[in-house]
Amino acid sequence: MLSALSEDGIVEGIEKPDAKFCLGVQWHPEWLSAADPAMQGIFDAFVAACK
Repeated sequence: MLSALSEDGIVEGIEKPDAKFCLGVQWHPEWLSAADPAMQGIFDAFVAACK
């Protein structure tokens, strides 16, 4: 499922809602996680899905 699209039509994010955790992003959330709680949320969700 497409979940993020840039202004010029480039796919930036995909996910599979019926999976335990399946997310793909076309940016570097690890570079932004200290300043942006939403980016840290990606990692928090992954860790929670692994438990």
